[in-house]
Amino acid sequence: MKKQLLLLILALCSIYVNAQWEQANGPYSGWINCFTTKDSIIMAGSNNGVYLSLNYGNTWISVNSGLPTNTQIKSLAIFGKKIYAGSSDGIYISTNMGSNWISCDAGLFNKQIRSFAITGNYIFAGTGDGVYLYIDSVACWKQVNHGLPSGSGISTLAISGSDLYAGFDGYKGLYVSTDYGNSWNVRCSTLPQVSDLEISGSNIFVGTNGFGMYFSSNSGSSFTAINNGLSNKNIRSIGICGINVVVATNGGGVFKTSDNGNNWIAANNGLTNLEVNAIAVLDLFIFAGTFGCGVFLSKNNGDNWENMSTGLQLTNVTSLAVKDTNLFAGAAGSGMYLSANNGDTWDPINNGLTGKLITSIAISDSNIFAGSWGTGVFLSKNNGSQWNNVNNGLTGNKACINSMIVIDTNVFIGTSDGVFLSSDYGENWITINNGLPYDNDVYSFTFIGTKIFAALGNSGVYMSTNNGDNWTNVYNGNTGTFVSALATNGSSVFAGDEGRILLTSDNGNTWNGVGNGLWLLNTGISAIAISGKYIFVGTSDKGVYLFGKVGNNWIPVNEGFANLYITSLVIDGKYIYAGMYYGGVWKRLLSEVTGINANYNNEFNYQIYPNPNNGRFKIEVNNLVTDKMNLEIFSLYGEKIFESIYLNHISNEINLSGFPKGIYFVKLFEGEKIYTKKVVIQ
Repeated sequence: MKKQLLLLILALCSIYVNAQWEQANGPYSGWINCFTTKDSIIMAGSNNGVYLSLNYGNTWISVNSGLPTNTQIKSLAIFGKKIYAGSSDGIYISTNMGSNWISCDAGLFNKQIRSFAITGNYIFAGTGDGVYLYIDSVACWKQVNHGLPSGSGISTLAISGSDLYAGFDGYKGLYVSTDYGNSWNVRCSTLPQVSDLEISGSNIFVGTNGFGMYFSSNSGSSFTAINNGLSNKNIRSIGICGINVVVATNGGGVFKTSDNGNNWIAANNGLTNLEVNAIAVLDLFIFAGTFGCGVFLSKNNGDNWENMSTGLQLTNVTSLAVKDTNLFAGAAGSGMYLSANNGDTWDPINNGLTGKLITSIAISDSNIFAGSWGTGVFLSKNNGSQWNNVNNGLTGNKACINSMIVIDTNVFIGTSDGVFLSSDYGENWITINNGLPYDNDVYSFTFIGTKIFAALGNSGVYMSTNNGDNWTNVYNGNTGTFVSALATNGSSVFAGDEGRILLTSDNGNTWNGVGNGLWLLNTGISAIAISGKYIFVGTSDKGVYLFGKVGNNWIPVNEGFANLYITSLVIDGKYIYAGMYYGGVWKRLLSEVTGINANYNNEFNYQIYPNPNNGRFKIEVNNLVTDKMNLEIFSLYGEKIFESIYLNHISNEINLSGFPKGIYFVKLFEGEKIYTKKVVIQ
């Protein structure tokens, strides 16, 4: 009997794994905001939670169970067996190396957490309205601001012996407390806005926003500016490695000094992103966290750097494109990537790509165009091995690219300043805005024959029949309209307009809604991809929906997703790929997702996400016509472990984190009808 049960479980798991989205093995990168280290452990705080490395950054694993999706971690600290994570919406604590997190906000009046400091048995948090001390006996934070400027936002905290130092992001000066935060006194009133502090004995190094570095050899009684050779004075973070002081700057990369700041030299060899947010030192290794390109490591005091981002599934993928067997991904902050094996491995392809905030990709024969935010258009004629900037005629907002399309030999780009055309593969650009509203972003293009359609957000859809010389409004929608995605199928144009898909087959003279179910979601449409009769839409916070499989309904197809913030979709015939906000690239077999193998009917369907999960998940119901339904959850052995009333809301959150890992069955009861789905806790 046990053997049969085991075989059943394995069969169920096998079926489940084959029927969900899978995260590609990369591209690895991301926004790193902070580090903390202890012994051989290093943890990184990102724009999507916490990552852990136990091998000096060679590999990273996500440790986010219990953290809300896309939590921006701004500060980290290890205090005994506890790890504290400060975010833009409060503090979280883990007692098991980040395997699980719980909220720890009691007593906080401001949840903008910028820094932590630890001395003895005390842990302090710097917030948007001052300093808090954690009282462990009552699990509560206590504000300790006596003597600090009113309403002061703390940017950094540091410890020297029993002295606690505080710097501010909105006030001049450096303050110190010698009695564990009970009272504060100004130590130096002349320092400009302090961004970071690092203390070694009586030496204090202070980084500032825009004014460079300051040094004190007398515990902060007086400071001297130390900026010789420091060409970028926007200091983000400071680290000390032996006799070397290393600083991270916003746009200038890393600088180091070995003589207490008398002379600084740039230390950026191998550093592919010069916007560096964080510095950490572990043994004699220096780690740099960047704005979009992940983590870099130097083993020789900053003389050379190598990227150490394997496992950081944080890439903000903004665009995807397919050419033959090659899959291209554009990312905000880390540039362009290429996979020749369906996303199993990725290579960065950034040679010559001076702007790495990629927003869009367009391909025509051997020409690959990449649009960027702020640095215009780049062209590669050799599969991304080399890029050249092709911006003649693009300046200012014209170089902020939202979208692009290639039609025959013409390249159209949508910018923050309207539409531009190049008829020579980007060598020269001309404005083609006649008929378009002034100063309007252009988010998407599509075309049918000689007719070009452009999506202009809340200005609707415009069409040109003469290569962009003139534009005519063909859809202006109504209050709340925001058209951000377009696609064509045969003679039909599809437009994604805030929570719905519209269709025209007569060049925009009439538009009709497509399907039921999307409007209730109240979500933005970020992408549209079409394969035969099947239409996929990516949404800004509700994942991917499919039309063409179940009657006239849109159904969610989100099984396996880590989050539901979709930025882009592309289909290569075998797979559908999804780009995710701070989540990299995901893929799913097209035949599996469009196959007839679902528990949906034309009247009712529901979705569980994320699935698998850590015990916390949401149930999202479409086409619920009753006010409430009975909800029951059973173990694999038939034991009822949960019972509730499902109210007529868009989503309901379930917490089974206290139950063992395994397979469970969710049942929703609608009168005499029972709808069952499987959920996996892992």
